[in-house]
Amino acid sequence: MWKSRALATMMASMLVTACAAPMPTVRPGALAGSQTTTVTALARSETAAFLKEEGVPVSAAEQADLENTFARVVTFATAPDMSPAPATSPVRGALPDFVVNPVAQTNDTSLYLDDSEIFPELFRLIRGAKKRIQVSYFLLGGDIGMNLATAMVERSKAGVEIQIMLDPKLGLSGDVADGVARVVAYLKANNVNFKLYPLALFGAMPNSIQRKFQINHNKIAVFDGETAFVGSMNLDDLARINHDLMVRIEGPTAKEYSAMLDEEWAFGTLLARGGMATQAVSQVRITQTAPQQRNTKESLLKIIAGAQRSIHVAMYEFGDADMAAALCNAYKRGIDVRVILDPKGAALTKYGAGIMPDGMPNILPARELLKVGAQVRWFKPWRFNQELHMKAMVVDGRTLVAGSTNWTTNAFTRWRETSFIVDGGAALAFEDEFTRMWNGTTVRIDRLNLKQRLTARLCEYMNRRDIAFW
Repeated sequence: MWKSRALATMMASMLVTACAAPMPTVRPGALAGSQTTTVTALARSETAAFLKEEGVPVSAAEQADLENTFARVVTFATAPDMSPAPATSPVRGALPDFVVNPVAQTNDTSLYLDDSEIFPELFRLIRGAKKRIQVSYFLLGGDIGMNLATAMVERSKAGVEIQIMLDPKLGLSGDVADGVARVVAYLKANNVNFKLYPLALFGAMPNSIQRKFQINHNKIAVFDGETAFVGSMNLDDLARINHDLMVRIEGPTAKEYSAMLDEEWAFGTLLARGGMATQAVSQVRITQTAPQQRNTKESLLKIIAGAQRSIHVAMYEFGDADMAAALCNAYKRGIDVRVILDPKGAALTKYGAGIMPDGMPNILPARELLKVGAQVRWFKPWRFNQELHMKAMVVDGRTLVAGSTNWTTNAFTRWRETSFIVDGGAALAFEDEFTRMWNGTTVRIDRLNLKQRLTARLCEYMNRRDIAFW
């Protein structure tokens, strides 16, 4: 989900040196004139270069609007993190030993879509646990998070061991953070074991932007070491309206997930729709972004390169140039490439993030795919403030890659993420869901307008300077 911040505070705050030159806010009067001039000059030069490349005449007012968009977004990205530091301490020394098994294993898998299927199944799994519940999650908050926490406390009182690993930023800020704080207080009051993921294991981040936005983005729950429930749905009220997925895995890969969470537990930091879920046999393996191993992008590129007929992608955040190039190359060799992207538009206001231009960063791969003629569509919500929160690709109708990992540099290298690769079973069910989405809940993109092309250029710039927050 979007990582919200106290935007008004950010816009009024002095910027840190995340690039070669300081990039101050453009809010009038907030900073010294020489600092404001730096980001203004950058916006003007980049916009002028862009317009020259495009060869499109614009009015002075239109050019000023483009310059302001560029300056506003770079300002947001480079503002210092004003939220309180979590109560964690740096972790140094050895890394976890766990690395994923590169060989796919036979498991039973079932696909669950959206809150109407996902949460009833999750409550069923919690209430049915006999010995142990392991959780590693980005968000556990709000009313739904409290209800899930209550169910886990009930199992704890019945003698079930509970281990919950949360993101150390605890919801970041605003209403989401307040909801997570309520759940954390409740868990502490009921003596439930929980820890914060030690992001310091990844080592030093290259700049303040990456430190600010680095997270444990996992969405994993394991029950009795035998059943894993994994995917991309957060356990928070704002997430419930999103179009999302989870997969239940039963078999050796569930045990592998359990072993992974066991290993990380020792490093954790203490705080003072119906009918889709049809069970089938599948081959499953895990990929991860972790301090000791980063193999998700490599696995994705290999699967894309091996596609024989089709590549269908449903993605929340897509900003990685290598992944876009791989899809373009697949299309050029005759593969049916179809991509559904979240529009990153009005729904972001629920996180207080209305400052961002529509489409960022997804407009960048959309531009590249449209250049070669591949089909790209925006997700069309059917619920208020709904987002396409999936991070999923199905290849040749039978291989599904999904989980918590967006297709961005940060997700592939710096944030704690876990994904899974399923052959058969849930992959077949998701191919049907993708077809339903493509035909009924998408808007075709034929070409990008001038503002969208500038936004794509801005994404390129932020990727180059390593100040992308996606």
